[in-house]
Amino acid sequence: MRGFAAAALAAACFLSGTASAATLIHDYQFDDGVTDSAGSADGWLAGAATVSGGKLNLAGGFAGFNDYLLPSSGAFSLYVSFVAQPSQYYYTEMVSQGYSGQPGFYLGIVGNDIRLTDIYAGGIGKTFPKDNEAHDMLLTTGGGTSELFVDGISVWSAAGNVNPGAMNGAHTVFGGQFGGGWESFLGSMDTVRIFDGVATYSEATAGLGAVPEPASWAMMLSGFGLIGAAMRRRQVAVSFA
Repeated sequence: MRGFAAAALAAACFLSGTASAATLIHDYQFDDGVTDSAGSADGWLAGAATVSGGKLNLAGGFAGFNDYLLPSSGAFSLYVSFVAQPSQYYYTEMVSQGYSGQPGFYLGIVGNDIRLTDIYAGGIGKTFPKDNEAHDMLLTTGGGTSELFVDGISVWSAAGNVNPGAMNGAHTVFGGQFGGGWESFLGSMDTVRIFDGVATYSEATAGLGAVPEPASWAMMLSGFGLIGAAMRRRQVAVSFA
């Protein structure tokens, strides 16, 4: 599946004729601690948090950083794949950065709703999947528009960017609130990726074995067809002296 996802992304780029506008700047797969395989912002574990089996396991602990992982302005994308326990604290954070009060950044839970930054601290009107099953979320922001995808499906969009603001608050935290790690997420994460720019779902999940969203299938199949046709043309070309 990893190879298929990479090939699908290559086909989509071949069809469009352009490379992705989004650049992966931080990538955490939790295969060997909280290691950034795309950058240099390695993290550390606190409390009851552990890393095992390619997962960041959270049950009252968190992963902290000595860096600001989310850009303070401009376009960026945040991808998280996770399993959430049905029982959660009323306020729960998967990723946070900054300081309380706008524009503090959160991606987490408020009650049964998805909480997104202090701007939408009361939720965005969409249910957070707390069912002990694997899910993922992709938040994109840039150009004055923000959008949230759950399992590859767009569930929310709004005008305006949702950046964390000036980098003068607390550093980034996975699995809790910045500045101390309370509001703990109960469950696990197996991937966290941050992009500079607006990433598509296919770009965000490339190499992870995720199934592309339905709207991407036609583009990918057409891309494979174009690649195959080009290869056949090269194979039958004959040169005469």
